[in-house]
Amino acid sequence: MDKTISKDMEDKLYSKVCKDGVVSSPSKGVLSKLVILDYINEIFSDAVNISSSENVFFDDSELEYILNGKNSSKDNIKSTKRKILVLRAGFNLEYILRTPKLMNFVGEIASSFASVHPIMVPVVKILIVSAISLAEANVDYYNLINSKNVTLRKNDESWNLSIRKLGEVLENQILTNNYNVKEGLSYREYIGVLVYFNKESILVKRLGNLIQLNLKDSDFDYASYYQQIEIEVKVKTYLLYDKIPIVLKIHKKEDLEY
Repeated sequence: MDKTISKDMEDKLYSKVCKDGVVSSPSKGVLSKLVILDYINEIFSDAVNISSSENVFFDDSELEYILNGKNSSKDNIKSTKRKILVLRAGFNLEYILRTPKLMNFVGEIASSFASVHPIMVPVVKILIVSAISLAEANVDYYNLINSKNVTLRKNDESWNLSIRKLGEVLENQILTNNYNVKEGLSYREYIGVLVYFNKESILVKRLGNLIQLNLKDSDFDYASYYQQIEIEVKVKTYLLYDKIPIVLKIHKKEDLEY
């Protein structure tokens, strides 16, 4: 069922009522973003891992909301699908270009257009390669939403489409092979990859919105309770080899502190 944030709800959300300075992330860099991602992965639901709690507003699309920020759960899922398809199509294209069997297949079809005009050959090659990579991406997405893993870089074993199957897939008949790739990424992990490229301030805003939506208390103003504390700690210790006599003869003990 599609759930939508109403205009009245949106006006009271954390991202609307708080000041710009409040929503800046408390620290910068890769580590702070990884901490946020770890929290997101631990707590929130998605279209594959649906929450059974009655207190969750977007029970089937919290991660999708964090990624896209749209007011409708259906729109968030659609936008997530498009982004995963683009990501997968790029990696599938890389596999096609380094696979002689597929490139020979593409070349045979493209060469038949040479009689029309020589310039048509490279154009048709680009179109066919793009179509194959997108068709494979659709199968990848189908696998992901059915709780299967998909590797980022494909090989012969993890590639789904054979030349024989291409026509069937292009006719919207989704086909999958029987293998189960355990070392690939899950649907949830693909969203994590995409979420990583969002700004931290945007992630904090959307996390605040979700927390407020899940509280289901129209009188609660999350922005009024949000605080940030930045702590800087300096630690002094000794290296493991500071007890070795020969080391102490060469270096002063204070030189071994870090």
